[in-house]
Amino acid sequence: MAFQAEVRTWLAAHLLARMPVGGHFSLANVALPTTIQLETGEGLDDIRLDQDDASRIDLQSKTSAGLAKSAKSPLGKTIGQLARLMVDARSAGVEIDSKKARAVLAVAADAPRTLDALERGCRAFDLGGHWSTTKAGRSKEEREALDLFEAHARTALASMSAPPPTDDDLVKMARVFRVSRFSMNEGEDNWREASRLLGARLYGSEAAGEAPLRDLKSIIRGMIGSGAPADRAGLLRELRRLGHNDVGAADYTADLRRLSEATNAELNRLAGHRRLPIAGGIPIARVSDSPLSAAVDSGSLIVIGEPGAGKTGALVALAEARRAVGDMVVFLSVDRFPGVAIAANLQSELGLEHPLVEVLDAAPGSGAKLIIIDALDAARGGPAEGVFAQLIETLSASGTNWTVIASIRTFDLRNGRRFRDAMPGSPPNPAFAEAGLANVRHFLGAAAGGQRSRHCGCRCSRSRQFARRRTRQVARPAA
Repeated sequence: MAFQAEVRTWLAAHLLARMPVGGHFSLANVALPTTIQLETGEGLDDIRLDQDDASRIDLQSKTSAGLAKSAKSPLGKTIGQLARLMVDARSAGVEIDSKKARAVLAVAADAPRTLDALERGCRAFDLGGHWSTTKAGRSKEEREALDLFEAHARTALASMSAPPPTDDDLVKMARVFRVSRFSMNEGEDNWREASRLLGARLYGSEAAGEAPLRDLKSIIRGMIGSGAPADRAGLLRELRRLGHNDVGAADYTADLRRLSEATNAELNRLAGHRRLPIAGGIPIARVSDSPLSAAVDSGSLIVIGEPGAGKTGALVALAEARRAVGDMVVFLSVDRFPGVAIAANLQSELGLEHPLVEVLDAAPGSGAKLIIIDALDAARGGPAEGVFAQLIETLSASGTNWTVIASIRTFDLRNGRRFRDAMPGSPPNPAFAEAGLANVRHFLGAAAGGQRSRHCGCRCSRSRQFARRRTRQVARPAA
């Protein structure tokens, strides 16, 4: 069990660091691991690793294995499980693809070297060839190892009442099969590699990966027996819970920087919505500011109000306040993306290399993270409406640690079921709630000076008129 956990920990470290493992098993070293599942109950049932190109690596972990003849030996069981994979695939109307699948017998570094003869013999078929003729050209050790491989395959298929393997079947099985050695005791080669990867890619330096790797091993041990898959976000959450606060985002660093730059630009563009244009800009105080901040602390919500009620100004103030205390904030104004029809368009408009949801999921650290989506009503009836609705739904359903704050006119929320469904729950503050929306997590914004007014800092002409009147009032000398 300890060795199984070590192999899984090596794989999980690469998943977290977003580093390919395919090259270790003679697959294309491009695809990235996405999920890891233990004790699957199917195929080589110790470990299943899925990758983002639809390839799959199944592993059976045996500390020590050799060229044993018994069907119950580690080698016999592993080849039997490979035969089962082949039979199950054919039952589903497909063949195992040697470019997309691996069946790996994972053994300790000091396992018997007789396994190397089997590995060399199987690799002789990687470029093609027939079973009998290719086997005849190998060394005596390799021929004997391949004969044993064939015997185990025949025994396994017979036990399933399946037809005996053809030469083509044996070639396919040999091309998928791998023997891979691991040295994951602390201080050994694979352990040092995994530690350096975690440290450099997530924790700021190669030397910082040792402690997270130990706790990752404990997490993996805890997964044994559950059969539940784990992904990168889930493993990161567990490591953060144990006190390992990641500071790097692996491949997403450039995209996160672009989101930060886009947020800076947007907050600068909208700065006038929270300041009066006199005396260098006087901040507009709202009685709703503190209640809104408290409401956001309890989870995602949608801010509503009449046109000109100051929703944009309130959200800009919230964003600036949260950034000032070190929270991560992304601010998007829907009216800046009128031509967005699909999620890929939004990714392109923001200049991101990866989809926006992926980038958000990769954001490092356990601190508060807010994504603010302003002016949803600007997309009403257009293709962008579906894009932003899907973004909110995806973030709300994914278990992400991002809090979503969106804004929309009260009329549009009342008449737009999709946005109501995207924010289910009760209003977090009854004093700032709209009648008739008791099943929606919403916050009814208040205007400047504490009045629930229709004129306080939005983009409409009434707001500009109100701002001019307010400016004259403030500037007028006292009697």
